[in-house]
Amino acid sequence: EDANRASSGHYRRRASWVFRAGMADETEFQLAPALASSTHRIPIDLGLCEVLLNDDSTWPWVILVPRVPGAEEIHHLSVDDQRRLMEEIAQCSAAIEKAYDDVDKINVGAIGCVCRQLHVHVLGRKVGDVVWPRPVWGATNPVKYEAAAAEAAMQKIMMSLASERPIRLSMKNLPL
Repeated sequence: EDANRASSGHYRRRASWVFRAGMADETEFQLAPALASSTHRIPIDLGLCEVLLNDDSTWPWVILVPRVPGAEEIHHLSVDDQRRLMEEIAQCSAAIEKAYDDVDKINVGAIGCVCRQLHVHVLGRKVGDVVWPRPVWGATNPVKYEAAAAEAAMQKIMMSLASERPIRLSMKNLPL
């Protein structure tokens, strides 16, 4: 029964944010404008999630967004998708840890107060960073990436992910 919740419309009543955000169709996945405007899309396909680079160069920080229309909470996903999400969180955690030598701790969070679309933050922390040991959310103003630095960070994360497990590059929305 749980495995069919996502497809049965279980949380359709909860998906009203889709329309408030100006999205046309709750049956088709669309990235929320708040996420689209504050991230860079990493052109890889882990299976379930869009993989985004948070536009804050202070920390190595990716955001995973399950491609499930209307999902706001992890329990809105089917059991299989919940498992897949955890696998993708672990993959990205390992990739950040491997790609960035100075990472001492990985933080993972699905908060969703600013943007209700289900998304999971995965970021690397360093003992003694600017807000250590406090949470990073809202603690500083984002230091936005320059275009070349964002591309380099995306490549670094993609290469680290690819070295752990074969992944598919997505041709959709590749930077030209």
